[in-house]
Amino acid sequence: MPPPLPSPRLPRRALLGAPWLFTSTAGAARFEDELATFARADAAAPSPAGALLFVGSSTIRMWPALARRFAPTPVIQRGFGGSTLAEVHHHRARLFAPHRPAAVILYAGENDVAEGATVSEVVDRWRGLGRDLADTLAGAAPVVFVELKPSPARFELWPRMRAVNAAMRRLDAHRPAAFVDTAAFVLDGEGAPRPELFLDDRLHFAERGYVHLTRAVERALVEIGLGG
Repeated sequence: MPPPLPSPRLPRRALLGAPWLFTSTAGAARFEDELATFARADAAAPSPAGALLFVGSSTIRMWPALARRFAPTPVIQRGFGGSTLAEVHHHRARLFAPHRPAAVILYAGENDVAEGATVSEVVDRWRGLGRDLADTLAGAAPVVFVELKPSPARFELWPRMRAVNAAMRRLDAHRPAAFVDTAAFVLDGEGAPRPELFLDDRLHFAERGYVHLTRAVERALVEIGLGG
């Protein structure tokens, strides 16, 4: 369930766009178990040199055998639940600060749109994260932005997600170093999502979807001089 809204006197649209939305106790605690697991893993072993740091929502969390798919390059998998881009920003110290990766692969923003955020709100949330990454060890790493995917379950939101993807590509400051075009492999010749790439929930990628996603990320890494 989403965290309670901080004030019933403000319209929901204003709250969704407010930068302090996820600094409340409820927002901070929403993924505490998963974040604590990450912290224990970081404390138990130093971050491997030259790793790929994958951060974001369930598309990252559910990526099966992620380390094997990108071997021999070390992988750090930091996907947590149905997180938003706002929450990734809020928890940046715990997600990014312990690591000095060769690249960051980010999938976040889809849940922001699903919760009602506008295109400009999502892009502003990325601007804040892109700016504040400089304060972490990961700040020197190039960011590969995995564009929001057109799933069957949320296809009515695809126009807004597509607009987010386009706006991210037009950014001047804090623009990601590379982009993964999910629509290129998800949509069929008629512009509809290919159902065989998704689980029965019609929202999350199945194995076949992740095969395509892995190849697309590999191409993006080559584009920025990694892998190949």
